[in-house]
Amino acid sequence: MANNYLSFSEEIADLTEEEKKWVEAIPDRGDFEDNDAYEDEAAWQKAYAEVLEKHGIDAYDCITEGNIDQFPHFTSVIQECGWWISTRDDEWGYPGHVACCVQGFIKKFRPDYVFKLTWCEYCDKMRIGEFGGGWLLVDAERVEYGNVWQAVEDEAKAQS
Repeated sequence: MANNYLSFSEEIADLTEEEKKWVEAIPDRGDFEDNDAYEDEAAWQKAYAEVLEKHGIDAYDCITEGNIDQFPHFTSVIQECGWWISTRDDEWGYPGHVACCVQGFIKKFRPDYVFKLTWCEYCDKMRIGEFGGGWLLVDAERVEYGNVWQAVEDEAKAQS
């Protein structure tokens, strides 16, 4: 059986103490109340979304990215030099979850900042179409995504 991976790493440097506290307080699914306390998944998602919104994270985007029960599905670590954002230990991460958190950070602390993230997607077996990657651009107003497959298709069309 083949395994597929998505890997990324980036940082936001030179955090203030207030910024560090905000990052460390990002609501984690593991810290949230047990979803058995809610009548259904939609009620749990709504309650969790309210917690995220209070922290300045656009919960709608997080939920529509899927896997809200794993939010945030990336590693977030405060280092002396800044906020390190990377793939989780399970060798996968959701760039959309990164976008939700980073945009909340940018809106609150650095409204003119632009965050850039690239990632690779690969398979541990040589299979056609199982390698590639993408990019993410986040500022206070927008989140833009792209991928290498679309880029090469666009370039091929432009040359024909």
